[in-house]
Amino acid sequence: MPTLTLDKLWINLMADGTGISGASNRAKTRTVGTEASVRTYANGRQRGVTSVGTRRSNPYTLVAVGQATIDTLETWLGLSVMVRDNRGQKWIGLFAEMDISEYMRTDLYRVGFTLLGVTAAEGV
Repeated sequence: MPTLTLDKLWINLMADGTGISGASNRAKTRTVGTEASVRTYANGRQRGVTSVGTRRSNPYTLVAVGQATIDTLETWLGLSVMVRDNRGQKWIGLFAEMDISEYMRTDLYRVGFTLLGVTAAEGV
């Protein structure tokens, strides 16, 4: 019986489907929250003010990637992408910054980014 082993992180640009993949050492963490603040009104009364919706973010790290992959990711800053991890989970969002550091040799790099989830409709 064949076995499928998912050991990479796949990132696809939502606009045209262009994709990259690479080894990942993603920590299985994510952040979930909502927009909220406390406002002060007359006589010092304080009330909570929240927005409808949930904010989600997932940190990822690609390891042992070349400069061409970094250049591609740099052009995708602020654009909608779909990320699939080694567990088959799918997330749609954008990333606004990347952390780049050398990985073992000088011609390979470790690239970290946080995917900020967005609402996306799939289908026709």
